[in-house]
Amino acid sequence: MQKNKYLTKEIIRHLLACFGAAPHPNFGKAGLSALKISKELIIEHVDEESRPEQISHPIFFGEGKVDNSTFQAALIDLSVPFVKGDVEYCVVFRVDNLPIHGLRLFYTYDDEFGDFKIYDEKSSVWIDAPLHTQGLVLNGIERAVSAGITWSEVAELPELYNALIKLIEI
Repeated sequence: MQKNKYLTKEIIRHLLACFGAAPHPNFGKAGLSALKISKELIIEHVDEESRPEQISHPIFFGEGKVDNSTFQAALIDLSVPFVKGDVEYCVVFRVDNLPIHGLRLFYTYDDEFGDFKIYDEKSSVWIDAPLHTQGLVLNGIERAVSAGITWSEVAELPELYNALIKLIEI
């Protein structure tokens, strides 16, 4: 249903902002994006003249605690500098021992609805999150932000890194 795609896009946009992934000039001022870059991922992109170009994309790993819950997350800025207005972010996160969730949104095009997925670790596959689950996740993250979650740097979170790479490859 088309309406659900637009709702999903807005949920993704809001959740990304909660993690600190908001279009420039706000990127890097709050949440995970305000942390020190933990790692970089080199991806080959093709420029306007069909030439391959290696772009380094920063990855931020963070952990936060609210009440008795531990949040772990990894954020990557997938924006490409030679494409004017290109803004793309991907976040994977886990709360305690719950499944890993993933968000990805390319802001440049209105017809791009983004991805809201749940990672099945046993089969290493991302599956679409139902709208009901998206609402529950939105509620949980919004409650953590309202409670004042603060992110601290983590050297690396291997499970989240591997899930992040798989989500980027979709």
